[in-house]
Parts: sequence; structure tokens; C-alpha cells
Amino acid sequence: MSFRHFDAKLDDQDITTYPGEITKDIIQENVILYLRDKKGLKTVSINTRLRAIRAFSNYLYKNDYIPENPVKALSLVRDRKDVIATFSTNQLNDILGKPDL
Repeated sequence: MSFRHFDAKLDDQDITTYPGEITKDIIQENVILYLRDKKGLKTVSINTRLRAIRAFSNYLYKNDYIPENPVKALSLVRDRKDVIATFSTNQLNDILGKPDL
């Protein structure tokens, strides 16, 4: 995701900022929620785009184009893990009681 695409996502929501004015809150509230809720992207796709935004922001900060790095404390989106059904105690006792030792 280039900065042009990132900027387009902000423009879609009527947010006009310069790279130095972008904050962590803008990215969290407007980009991440927009990609997840409006675009229906999965966590992996959102994290890929966040990595690109992070790389671009790091470049801008290291080369003194922006005074502060807005993504320094930004973490990737965590995916909820589905709980896997396990065996009950009775089922485990039945399974362990089956082998003929």
C-alpha cells in the first residue's frame, strides 16, 4: 500500500492532513476501522497495509521530513483465536481406558 493509497483512504473519509499531521489516533480510528468495517478486510491484509504505513512513516521520520513518528507505538491488529473444543473428562477417561495393556 503506497502512501497514495493511504492518503486516498483518508480522503474517502474527508480527512485532509499532511504527513507530519498524521497521528496514531488517525491511523487507528480512521484507517484500521475503515479497512476492517467498511472494506471488510481480514486481519492479515490490514496488518500488511499497516506494515507499509509503518515503513513509510519510519522513512519520513529518519530523514527529518516529519518531527514525530506517528506509528512508533502502533501495534499490529491482533486476530481473535477461535476456541477449539476439547475432550471432556469422561471422554478422556474412555479413551485412556480403551488400550489393553
